[in-house]
Amino acid sequence: MMRFALVLIFLFPLSIAAQSNAYNEASAVGAVRTIVTAESTYATSYPRLGYTCELSRLGESSGARNAYNAGLLGVELASGVRNGYRFALRNCNGRGPTAVPIR
Repeated sequence: MMRFALVLIFLFPLSIAAQSNAYNEASAVGAVRTIVTAESTYATSYPRLGYTCELSRLGESSGARNAYNAGLLGVELASGVRNGYRFALRNCNGRGPTAVPIR
């Protein structure tokens, strides 16, 4: 019985870490989808500019919404860091936002 309890004590933190990693990965996938949608909306809203290369332009801040303050992403995601991942735009074409784990 003692061995079983010791095994549980050692495996329990590993299980919590695995669940946390799975949550963060699922959250990152959802965030990438959100960024793709925001980029598409941005390109439609500002056709002369097309897609942006800066997450910050998709975010919110005080004042009127415009091409530099589109209000399409929350502040945290527009900052480029959320739930243990760093997000970035590449290619400036609405395809290929990246999500890289911060370790």
